[in-house]
Amino acid sequence: MKKTPLYAALDLHSRYSVLGSMDHEGNSQPRMRFPTEANILRAEVEALRKRRRPVYLTMEAGAMTRWAGAIVRPLVERLIICEPRYNRLINSNPTKSDEADVDGMCLLLRLGKLKEVWMGVDRTREIYRALVYELLNWRPSPES
Repeated sequence: MKKTPLYAALDLHSRYSVLGSMDHEGNSQPRMRFPTEANILRAEVEALRKRRRPVYLTMEAGAMTRWAGAIVRPLVERLIICEPRYNRLINSNPTKSDEADVDGMCLLLRLGKLKEVWMGVDRTREIYRALVYELLNWRPSPES
């Protein structure tokens, strides 16, 4: 019998982050608030894996997403980077907090309603792309 996944969400901030999860029936699991450090983040995600279920993890695209993604990608069955502007359930929540954001992202992940964005893992390609755009900006305009 195939095991149902655990739907987890990470609300990532520079000082503290919140990680929470939801089972397939929609029952929320306890959320953890912890300092945003690589070893602690790794330990918290590994603790989710100890439940012997596939872990699907989501986080919103942001400044620290690539860093956190590199840490957690090997630890989860699937990593979904989502577009924060499309998460209406989270943005319009009247009781907005990090914990409420995590609950909302878990629910959207469980329902398959997240707008996933592509975020590559090859840093060299990203640097090359940035340099090309910079070069294009340096070209003289046709009016000159």
